[in-house]
Amino acid sequence: MSATAPPATREHVAIVHAWVARALIEGHKTVESRFSRDRRAPFGRIGVGDTVYFRVAGGTYAARALVERVLCEDGLTTRRVRAIEALHRASIGGDDEYWRMVRGARCVTLLWLTGCCGVESGPFLERARGDRRAWFVLG
Repeated sequence: MSATAPPATREHVAIVHAWVARALIEGHKTVESRFSRDRRAPFGRIGVGDTVYFRVAGGTYAARALVERVLCEDGLTTRRVRAIEALHRASIGGDDEYWRMVRGARCVTLLWLTGCCGVESGPFLERARGDRRAWFVLG
C-alpha cells in the first residue's frame, strides 16, 4: 500500500466591499458567498484548508481566513436561492438589495471560514488594467 500526499492547498484573493472586510474581522460574517450565472472561480477551484485573503475593492488587504467547509452548487432556481438566504443570511450578511440581486444566479459557492484575522498585506496580485474579476486563484 502506498501513501498518497494530502491535497495541496491554495491561496485565493477575494475582492470585497469594505463592509464585508469589517464584518469578517469582527466575526459577524462567517460564510463567504459567491453567486454567479456561470461556474466562475472559486466554483470548483477551492477546498477545505485553502487560505483566502480579502482585499477591499480599490484598496488594500484587510483580512485572511481558512476555509473550513465548501459547498458548490449549480442549477440554482430562485426558490433555492431563497432557501439559501433563509438558512444562511445571518452568516453571509447582505442587505435586501443584495439578496434580490442574487436571485437570478445559477451557481453558488459557499465558504465557511475559520481563523479570520485582520492583515495589512497579502500575496502579490498581478492584475491587468481593467481586470474586473472579484476572485483570484493563486498557484
